[in-house]
Amino acid sequence: MREPGLMDTHREALSVAVLGAELLVGLVTGAGWGWTARLWREPDGSLWSKGTEAAVFVWTGGLVLRAALYGAAR
Repeated sequence: MREPGLMDTHREALSVAVLGAELLVGLVTGAGWGWTARLWREPDGSLWSKGTEAAVFVWTGGLVLRAALYGAAR
């Protein structure tokens, strides 16, 4: 039966571990995106950004890690 909250009351330690891992993956992925993005301002004042080729690997890695966490938690 699915619980409505974030934590599984029958497996609290595992729930905390999975939630912590998800937060860590999110932080690392966000930092990776920030590190691989290039920002510049055009002469008209508009701000532009573009991801480098490494951004594709960061995005893919984050997606794979999140899918693995979902599978492990399931």
